[in-house]
Amino acid sequence: MKEATHTARSDGRIQKYETRPVLFNVAEMRRKLSVRPKDILLAEIDEIDSRNKRVYIKNESRAFTLMNVSFSKLQDYARDTIMVNKHTLISVGAIHDCMYDIITLKNLFEGWKDKQVTLSRKFNAAFYARMKFKR
Repeated sequence: MKEATHTARSDGRIQKYETRPVLFNVAEMRRKLSVRPKDILLAEIDEIDSRNKRVYIKNESRAFTLMNVSFSKLQDYARDTIMVNKHTLISVGAIHDCMYDIITLKNLFEGWKDKQVTLSRKFNAAFYARMKFKR
């Protein structure tokens, strides 16, 4: 049985999004990794190759490097994520607080104690509209 969610588009049409796992090529393994879109907590550009993304997945003990994937493709799969700067995509559920342009993440991953990300001016309006935080 396929799981799907339906969302209204800006033009009034209903669009269907699959919520089943998506397969990604991973740098650390020879096989593909199956990831449920709602389990993506944080995605950052890989320091070695900007085409790859370091992704933190819920209930995993480490981060994975997804190969040749763009932020727009990740955001299409994981609908509960939001861009905060041109290098970082964050799940809405992973955000603890936002003060000015500093976003503090919840302690959901090992080593995330007081982890902070900078909110870019370019993504500022979309972030506050989505999160319904007061400026």
